[in-house]
Amino acid sequence: MTSDRLYHSKGGDIPISQKDMLVTWHLLPTVAMREMIEWKVPVRPAEPEAYLHVWQVTAHMLGIKDEYVPATWDAAYAQSGQILPRDMGPTQERRSGVTGARAT
Repeated sequence: MTSDRLYHSKGGDIPISQKDMLVTWHLLPTVAMREMIEWKVPVRPAEPEAYLHVWQVTAHMLGIKDEYVPATWDAAYAQSGQILPRDMGPTQERRSGVTGARAT
């Protein structure tokens, strides 16, 4: 990743790096696609590529440099393994099996 930074519109001194934006980006399309596959959600053959394309355009519009935008799902999964925080995982509620109720 380069040190190129964008700045938050409300606090001009708060840097947002390419890596910061990619973390947010991967939390949406890559994690969602991975979960849909894991949950065996039925999708038509063309849908995964169309879904990736929508998110590629979104990444570009957000200001992520095109060279960092994954071209394939395999590339997205590989990049997410490098980008997403290592301590991400299931919430305490998911680990304890709590569903539909607020754990205390």
